[in-house]
Amino acid sequence: RGSSPPPIRNLTIQDAVSRGRASLHVMALVDTSHVETQIEELGCGKYQVLLLSTVGITFFIESLEMGAISPLHTALGHAYSLTRGQRVELAAFTYIGSMGGMFIAGPLADCFGRRRALLLALVLLCLTSCLHAVLPDGAPPWCLFFLRVVSGVGSAIVVPSGYTLAAESTPETMRLHMVFGTSFLGTLGYLLEALAIHWFMPHFGEEDSDHWRGLCLFIGLPALVALPLVWLVSESPGFLATNARWDECSRTLKTIAAWNRAPQSRRMEASWLRNTSSLKGCDTSRWPSFTSIGMHYLPVMLVLGLMEACKSFFTSGSAYLCKDLFELMRDRQAISPTMLNVIASIAPLLGLLVGERFLWAGVRAQMLSWSIVAALSLLVLTFDRVRNSRWLVLAMVVLYKTAFGPMGMSLAMIKMQAFPTEFRTSAFAIISVAGRLLCALGPMLLEGLKPQEDAQSWSSGNLEVYMATLAAAAAAAGLLVFPIPRACSNLPRLRSLSNVNLQSCGGDEEPSHIPSSPGYGSISRKVLKL
Repeated sequence: RGSSPPPIRNLTIQDAVSRGRASLHVMALVDTSHVETQIEELGCGKYQVLLLSTVGITFFIESLEMGAISPLHTALGHAYSLTRGQRVELAAFTYIGSMGGMFIAGPLADCFGRRRALLLALVLLCLTSCLHAVLPDGAPPWCLFFLRVVSGVGSAIVVPSGYTLAAESTPETMRLHMVFGTSFLGTLGYLLEALAIHWFMPHFGEEDSDHWRGLCLFIGLPALVALPLVWLVSESPGFLATNARWDECSRTLKTIAAWNRAPQSRRMEASWLRNTSSLKGCDTSRWPSFTSIGMHYLPVMLVLGLMEACKSFFTSGSAYLCKDLFELMRDRQAISPTMLNVIASIAPLLGLLVGERFLWAGVRAQMLSWSIVAALSLLVLTFDRVRNSRWLVLAMVVLYKTAFGPMGMSLAMIKMQAFPTEFRTSAFAIISVAGRLLCALGPMLLEGLKPQEDAQSWSSGNLEVYMATLAAAAAAAGLLVFPIPRACSNLPRLRSLSNVNLQSCGGDEEPSHIPSSPGYGSISRKVLKL
C-alpha cells in the first residue's frame, strides 16, 4: 500500500481499468453525479411544467384504456356472442399483454430511452383503439384476443417509462410533487372514462344500443394528439449520461436551462466537459455490473413485487366489480348506474388531494392507512343489509376507490426511490410484472364466478367471497410496508451509485464516506467495492 496513489480522476479511464481500480460502468456512474448537480442548479420551472403535462397526459390515456376494460369486455362479449370461457380468455389476454409489456418496458426504456418507449406505447394504444372501432361484426375471437394483447402491451409500457422520465429530469426536492402531479392527471382519465361510458354505453355494454365503437375512438384519438407533446420533451439527462451519450446530455441540459431561464453554471459546465472527455469513444458495456446490482436488490424487489401484486389485485378486481354493484341496484334507484359510476370515479382524485396534504407522514404510513380503509369498506359490503341500500353501496365504493390514488402514488414513490438511474426502469418494470399477474387474476376470477356477462347472474355467496378476497389483498398490500426497511438494509439508495466520489479512493481501499450503519437507503460496501 505504501504511498497514496494518484486520484482516479487524474487517470485516463483505460489506466483506471487496467490497474483494477474501477470499471467502465462505475466511471460512467461517477460522471452522472454532474448531471444530478446541474439538474438541481437549474431548478424547477417551465420545462418541468411541460414534462408534468406530457407525462400526465400519457397516464391520462393509459387510465382511459384500462378504466374501460370491464364495460368494453362486456360489450365485446355481447356483440360477438362470446362464450363464458371466451370472456374469461378476453380478460386474460389483456393482462397477458400487460405482463409482456412490463417484461419489455424496462429493457426498452433502459436501452433505447424513456421518451422512445413512451412514443411506442402511444402508437400502440392509438392503433389498437382505432382498430377496435372498425372491427367487422363477423370478426373471429382471435382478432379480439390479439388486439387486447397489443393494447395491454402499450398500456404497460407507459407507467415505468413515464415515471422515470419525469423523475430523472426533476430536482430531488420536487420529485415527490412530480409523481403526485402525474398521478393526479392520470386519475382524471378514470373520471373522463366514467363520463364516456355514461354517454356511449349507458347499460355498461349489456345492450345493443350501447355504442362501444364510439368509446374506442374516444380512447384512441387522444393518444394521437399526445404524440407531438412527447416528441417535444427531451430524453432523461441521467439516462443519456449513464449510456455515455454526452453530447445529447449536454444539449438536453441546455434545453432545460433555456426553458427555465436558468443558464448553466460555467464552473459546472467546465467540470462536466473535463470529466467526461476521457469517456468518449470507450466501451460502455455494463451488463456484468447491471446484473450484480440487480442481485443485491433482489430482497427489496421481492417484497415490493408482492406488495404490487396485492395492490393490483385489489384495484383491478374492485374497479371491475363497480359496474356490477351499481347495475344490481338499477331498479331500486332514481340515478342511473352509469351516473353513480361517474360519482365514484371522483373518489381517486379526492384521495390524491388528501394524500398530498399528508405527505409529511411518509409514503409508508399512507400506504398502510389507506389499505386498511379500503379493506374495511370492502368487508362492510359483504353484508346483504348494506348492499340493499343504494347510498351505503355508493358510500363504500367511494371509500375504497378513494384509496386508489394514495396507494398507487405511495407505492410508485417507494419504487422510484429504491433504485439508481441505470437500473430504475428495469426494476420498476420487473416489480410491476407481479402486479400485472394478479391484476389479471381479479377480472378473470370475477368472470369465472358469475355464469353470464350481466350483473344479475351473481349469487350472493360468490359475491361475498369475491369481496372478502379483495379486502384481504388490500390489507396485505399495506401490511407489507413493515418488512421493507429490513429487506432494504445494506442496499444502495436513489442516486447513491451516481454520486460516488472516487477522488479519495485508492488501490484496494473502500470509499471512506460510505455509512457503516445498516438501514433503508444505506450504501452497500459489497456493491461499491472496486
